[in-house]
Amino acid sequence: MKNAFYFPVPHNATFGERITALRKSREINSVQGLAEEIFEQLEKYNKTGIPDTDNATIEGIRKRIASHLKPNCNPKMEFIKEYCDFFQCEADFLLGYIDFPTHKTQNVYEATGLNEKALHELNMIQLTDRNENSITLFPSELFAKMNSNGELTLEEQKQMEEIFFDTSGKYMHPLDSHRPLLMDLLNYMLASGNIEKIIIQFRNFVNARFKVPVYYDNDKNSFIYPNNDYSYTGDIKHGDKIHKGNYILNFASSPDNPNDNAPIYLSDTFFDTVTLKDIEKIFYEMRTDYEKGHGD
Repeated sequence: MKNAFYFPVPHNATFGERITALRKSREINSVQGLAEEIFEQLEKYNKTGIPDTDNATIEGIRKRIASHLKPNCNPKMEFIKEYCDFFQCEADFLLGYIDFPTHKTQNVYEATGLNEKALHELNMIQLTDRNENSITLFPSELFAKMNSNGELTLEEQKQMEEIFFDTSGKYMHPLDSHRPLLMDLLNYMLASGNIEKIIIQFRNFVNARFKVPVYYDNDKNSFIYPNNDYSYTGDIKHGDKIHKGNYILNFASSPDNPNDNAPIYLSDTFFDTVTLKDIEKIFYEMRTDYEKGHGD
């Protein structure tokens, strides 16, 4: 579920399909679960702190959501705003003008092609940089009370939660960094063009389709497959199992002595090794280039 991509939704997605994408992106498994979370999180429903013991309000929310999942629904502006408040999305998404929850992510997608999962991971890299190069500062009175295991007031508990789950950096004090920031390295890889080389080699690694040796025949003016006993080992049967054969390339010691040759068996391991060595070479070149531009 966490690896699923929900955005961009199809541009012709209905209001209900957009609500469903938002729900799934929050890992809420059902309409009932969504109704319960909306009731719990939006202040307009529970200002008194009295639980909805008979589920009357939750059931009302559930029925309303169910009606909004139907095609050609016509939700009131009040409930569009409610969804926007809960999902932290923009009304333009729900109404079909954009295909990401916000214009910000829509604009980044249009400029880069990155989906919402990739954008989230980029944000996580920034948070990692901040967390690795800063310390959390607690108010002195709260810190002393925590160290003495004193009982925290409700207000202090809320403040502590705010500090622990701080994403704004309000309670973080930056430290001098003695190693490159992850985002700086990513920017270098993108700006230098090396990330494209790595992606191409990774594509070769996961899409290793070109494994049959061929050579160019001048007389036929085309590539041909030799199709002889020296180009393929043939499948090998061992008991009930059949081991797929390997294609073969023969390499001679010199052009003048072609019969003095040795075979290279083109196994999956061979292709993987070649691709990984190419990736390794790119990393060595990147390191050399990076050190030239960022050396002490």
